[in-house]
Formats: sequence, structure tokens, C-alpha cells
Amino acid sequence: TDGHPAAVWFPILRGLSMLVGDPRRDVRALALNGVFDILREHGKQVFDEDTWRMVFNGVIKPLFDDIHHQLAPQSDHKDGNGNEGRPDAGHWASMGPPTCLAALTQLVRLIEAHLDVLAFLLD
Repeated sequence: TDGHPAAVWFPILRGLSMLVGDPRRDVRALALNGVFDILREHGKQVFDEDTWRMVFNGVIKPLFDDIHHQLAPQSDHKDGNGNEGRPDAGHWASMGPPTCLAALTQLVRLIEAHLDVLAFLLD
């Protein structure tokens, strides 16, 4: 397409990042790998600085916010009625540290692979 690369890639990346919260381990792993594989393989060639900022603010940060929310102690959360705990706590607990570690590892690999292009994000 002749449009901005973000018009094509952003919805794909955002959709995959949302699947990182799926209760199925295989879906989580494939989605996480998909996000970072796309960024590593295509990002440097097609993303400009503004697109990288958009991806980090609209895909990467929300992905880690979701993971952080999932790892937070149950007592930190209230259900829709303001009651302590979460009815879906078992689902979130199953995602836990392995997903977080995998996401952090992928982020480090991305930055390592494209440090020359992504250095501005570290300022």
C-alpha cells in the first residue's frame, strides 16, 4: 500500500498484543513471539521514529501494563462491585512470571537488534 506503514502494522501488532492475555498458553506464546518477530524482522525497514513511538506507546507499553496487572496481588484488585479479589484470578495466575519473563526477554532482544534505530527511546 502507499499509506503509512503504521496503517498496516499497528492493527496487526495491537491485535497480537491483546492475545498475550489469552488463557491458553500456546496462544499467549505465539502472540508474544508474533509481536516481537514482526518488530525485529520488519520494523527497521518500514518504521520511522514516529511509528516506533506509536508502537511503543500503543503496543509495547500496554502489553507490559496488562502483564503487570496480571501479576499484581489479588487484594490490589476490585471486582465491578468494589469487592476485593477477582473472579478470574485463576486465569491471571496461570499467565504469571513465565509470560512476563518471555516478554522482557523479547523486548531486550528487540532493543539489542535495533539499538541504532531505537536509541532515541532510551533518552
